[in-house]
Amino acid sequence: MNPIDKPVFNLPDRPGFGIGLRILSGLLMAGMYVSVKHVSDDVPLGEIVFFRSFFALIPLIIFLWLRHEFPGGLATKRPLDHFLRSGFGALSLFASFAALARLSVAEAILIAQLSPMLTAIAAVVLLSERLTIWRVLGLVFGFAGVLM
Repeated sequence: MNPIDKPVFNLPDRPGFGIGLRILSGLLMAGMYVSVKHVSDDVPLGEIVFFRSFFALIPLIIFLWLRHEFPGGLATKRPLDHFLRSGFGALSLFASFAALARLSVAEAILIAQLSPMLTAIAAVVLLSERLTIWRVLGLVFGFAGVLM
């Protein structure tokens, strides 16, 4: 078995557990957004982004260590692709946290709900993915939901 495909723990498929984890993720993200908003008047944006990113290394290292892939799991054959992706990620994080500093949390998150729709459109334009009637309907309903 490819080490990438090897599960960390042999857990059965448990949709309820997965749903719970997704809800927990949403709650933790909400906590992060509220925390960013709370400190944004007193702490520089660069410092907020740095420490959010720095502490994200801890679970990454633990994850790779549990899979017996540390430090080799950090090696790549495509450094330019990773640099591009991480550049987009860093700029996205800066923009997201800057928006939180300037808008109410509710407004910033509401506008952030456009992200999946923009991603779907970018996938059609940049990756030549098929635009089906179901995707168009999903985009229309998603955009209508943000407008509401």
